[in-house]
Amino acid sequence: MPRAVEEFYAALSVAEPALDALFGADLSWPPEGFWERRRARALADALPLRPGSDLLGAFAGDHPFRAFVDAQCRFAGSLDPDGLTTLRRARAHGPARAAMLDGDEHDELTRMLLEKILQHGGEVRPSDTVERIVVRRGRAVGVELAGVDEGLGAAWVVTGLDAGAAHRLTREPLSRAYTQTLLSARPRHYRYLLNVVVRREVLPVGMARRLFAVMDGARPLTEENLLAVEVAPGDGPEVTLRVGALLPRALVDAGATTLRRVRPRVMGALARVIPFLDRHTLWVESPHDGLPPDDPSGGAPPRPSAPEPMEPLEEFTAPGFLGLCGHPLRGDVERLLLPGRQAVPALGMEGELLAALSAARTITRSDPSKERLRVELWSRVES
Repeated sequence: MPRAVEEFYAALSVAEPALDALFGADLSWPPEGFWERRRARALADALPLRPGSDLLGAFAGDHPFRAFVDAQCRFAGSLDPDGLTTLRRARAHGPARAAMLDGDEHDELTRMLLEKILQHGGEVRPSDTVERIVVRRGRAVGVELAGVDEGLGAAWVVTGLDAGAAHRLTREPLSRAYTQTLLSARPRHYRYLLNVVVRREVLPVGMARRLFAVMDGARPLTEENLLAVEVAPGDGPEVTLRVGALLPRALVDAGATTLRRVRPRVMGALARVIPFLDRHTLWVESPHDGLPPDDPSGGAPPRPSAPEPMEPLEEFTAPGFLGLCGHPLRGDVERLLLPGRQAVPALGMEGELLAALSAARTITRSDPSKERLRVELWSRVES
């Protein structure tokens, strides 16, 4: 192994314990208040990685190892992939944090959290939709459900929606300061997903369950030049490949006609990874491009469904703590908490978990009798 690569991984191994201490501390994410920010800053100052340093400084811009590292890091989190920093690379690089697509780990974590809600007397209503967040005298006091004449009172309202979408549900006017907060987030890329069903026999021998494919290291790592491929679990004769690509905002803003050209280009790139793909493809569909599924068997083409919005990867004009955080946990309405992907967007699923635990911390500290429940949940998650 070249010396520069060894030094890169040595730097990561030194940084890992300090990063774990920072993100494992009993703090709110994003940190809020003078004393909490001061404590978070003290932990950050102990990091061996300086914010302005470059972990990949020993490698030229077109070096294959740089593409190897950045291919994975660009799919981690919800921040602009062109703005990778030292801390983002240090936390994102490694198989344990390759959060390129929702997979088994995400499902298992969701299942565990839902179990905890039920164990402590809560309700889970996956089929209900919130139509409005009820606000009285500037404070969230409950929600109204869509399609039913029913309202639910609440001491706090917590939502994983983006900040703008959550505030629209309140039907309250935005304050000038919060308007500027919302405008500070600007989409730079979007996450595109293509589902491809193939015969299992076409998969190359030894192909990993998750891989990142770079077509040309001299070109920008975007669109079909960089694919994230995940093989769905199972051992049947057919298997689903979940293929991700990052689309620049300009391409998406160009409209549906341009977006519909993405699918054949992604399939062409995937065929360079999996030989004879065209002979063994059974079904191709994307929730994002508005095209009907492709059925190579020659069946009647299904009618296209309305495209689903793609997840935006945003740039924040006023970056939060350490360049890892985005919008604050508290919204423009009192007792409305927003632990979604925009709170700690640089850390992906880990950031969402940190923000969710921070919301639990905020609520339970307002009611000391519930503090024990929060500590139990934190201990379970850590284990």
